[in-house]
Amino acid sequence: MQTRYQIIKASQAAAHLKRLDLLATELRGASREMGVEISFFGSYAEGRVDERSDLDIAIPDDIPASLKRDIVDVMERIAASRGISIDIVSRTSSREIRCELF
Repeated sequence: MQTRYQIIKASQAAAHLKRLDLLATELRGASREMGVEISFFGSYAEGRVDERSDLDIAIPDDIPASLKRDIVDVMERIAASRGISIDIVSRTSSREIRCELF
């Protein structure tokens, strides 16, 4: 039997997962409009979200620096407007830390 605390934490995690799902969809759409395919990794991609989880994003390493700056700026503004923290890395460095991309 779950304690009240566990029930509350599970409810908070489920609500945060919904917010992360919406943000991920919005970020993926915004990046596609700019011609960039992004990937997610970390707790969100692995299904281990809790109420403090951020959204880990990998962007391609083979795009022009100006486009990288633009896409990072757009993603940071969108995430800030939703009150959710994001971490953005290049796809190359995300492989180096052995994260699963999808």
